[in-house]
Amino acid sequence: MSQRNHIGLLATAKSFYKSAERLNTGPQHLDAPLPVYYLFLHAVELALKSYLYSQGMDEDGLREIGHDIETAWQEARKLGICDLCSDCEKLQECIQIIGPIYQGDKLEYFHPGQKRLPAVEYIHRSSGKIITVLDNFYGQELKKIH
Repeated sequence: MSQRNHIGLLATAKSFYKSAERLNTGPQHLDAPLPVYYLFLHAVELALKSYLYSQGMDEDGLREIGHDIETAWQEARKLGICDLCSDCEKLQECIQIIGPIYQGDKLEYFHPGQKRLPAVEYIHRSSGKIITVLDNFYGQELKKIH
């Protein structure tokens, strides 16, 4: 990981999320260009890895997960991410849908005739939710220290 702590990983997740928001213009609540999906999903991956790192997983463990956001989600659940988020089940649904599409290079070589991607607004809300929850959690943790 190029960032050296969980805050750095979350900051990078936010930058991917914000870039996706900027590119997702117009009446695209259902469909968006593939790069928009990729940026939102990469934000999810980095946010989950940020949480795992904050809970003690080392960089080798994060590398081992790779781009498998379903595995990252399961590990985060084991470490209590659902205690932080009231929409845990909705996030899990989203990750179960997008995980297989994002893993490996399937999204980069996605052909619309194969399968329909979930509505981009669904991915947008879910990625934003994970980032917001972790941002609030880290902020509370920092207040406890000071």
